[in-house]
Amino acid sequence: MQVDTAENGEIALLKLKQTQYDCVLMDVQMPVMDGYETTRNLRKQADCAKLPVIAMTANVMNVDRDKCLKAGMDDFIGKPILPGTLYAVLTKWIKPKQSDEVHATDSLATSEDIPFLYGIDSQLGLQHTAGDKVVYRKILQKFAENHANSMTEISLALTAKNTPTARQFVHTLKGLAGSLGATSLQGHLQRLEESLAEQGANIQNTAAVSKLISMATQELNRIINSIQSTIPTLEPDFKQNQGFSKLETQHQLRILLNKLQNFDSDADQQLDFIWSGIKDQSLIGALASIRKQIAQYQFDKAALAVKTLIDFPER
Repeated sequence: MQVDTAENGEIALLKLKQTQYDCVLMDVQMPVMDGYETTRNLRKQADCAKLPVIAMTANVMNVDRDKCLKAGMDDFIGKPILPGTLYAVLTKWIKPKQSDEVHATDSLATSEDIPFLYGIDSQLGLQHTAGDKVVYRKILQKFAENHANSMTEISLALTAKNTPTARQFVHTLKGLAGSLGATSLQGHLQRLEESLAEQGANIQNTAAVSKLISMATQELNRIINSIQSTIPTLEPDFKQNQGFSKLETQHQLRILLNKLQNFDSDADQQLDFIWSGIKDQSLIGALASIRKQIAQYQFDKAALAVKTLIDFPER
């Protein structure tokens, strides 16, 4: 299976004009142009009139499903996405070009078991990694590393009356919680997201919203403490790094850009490697902002920022 990605709806439409695809997995909440508008526009292209478009969204109520179908999408997958569900939907809409049998790897049997973690159903979480415990441990470690301050960021956005940003943070964190198997945290965030949506742009920090934020914050802190104490992150071995020349820094930034453009989950490790080899404070400051974007899975924005650093090294 060959997969192509687009950072937003406008880029997706451009790629659809240039390349013939068997199917489109449409993220409903994309930047620049959302999935609904992108689908309506692609249906205007003659060669895309019957192209299967499958919605992917964390909003799984009937009204959300109906909205996707009315926009011209053909099917619907709710987040967090289970590999088995995804494959079943894909085989429903895509005729295989070959019938090579896929064999399970031996890593599942040899990888270390997942210990008990507060607030996390690891068996449910492993369903989202097709049973791969190595990948699941890595996801848990990155979640604890990157999202300790997520609820604080949500609260600050609400204090600044930036409701759209707060809702996006809640939506992202909710999806991640679901992927981990953190069902209680996911539930708190689901109710918080619904409450923010109901009150809209005129949101006030009401007692109900404050209570939901408090409950989600408490649950998140307990989960992160459990992960950090049970599955500590291994520190990267950068001690021998003697510092990068300007030429080497540019080379390493290009590697980071490639990882971001390919949505490689190891992009944060590459960023840390670069960080360990530079002393330029302006570059360190720029990388700090990029690190935050990676933590929020905003790979498209992070890639643009890295490209700017490459194109304008003497900024």
